[in-house]
Amino acid sequence: MAHLPSSRGLITLVIGIATFFKMPPSPTQTKAWFRPNGWFTEREEIIIVNRVLRDDPTKVRYPVRLTQVLCETLLLRATCIIGKGLV
Repeated sequence: MAHLPSSRGLITLVIGIATFFKMPPSPTQTKAWFRPNGWFTEREEIIIVNRVLRDDPTKVRYPVRLTQVLCETLLLRATCIIGKGLV
């Protein structure tokens, strides 16, 4: 009986690791070499995405461009340098 908890933990660990690598990143990216048809039809994917976004609008990801990040960073640095000079 002493070995029973450790074997359960090992089984849980193996299932967790396998699930981590088998789960798709999103409902629209379910096709893989071992799952060529994916899990959902195109219509089901649209329904899932719309429902998730309706439930929590903060999950919308806007694409960030590198130029946008660089401009904001340079503007912030320039503002800090000018602000230090005036103080």
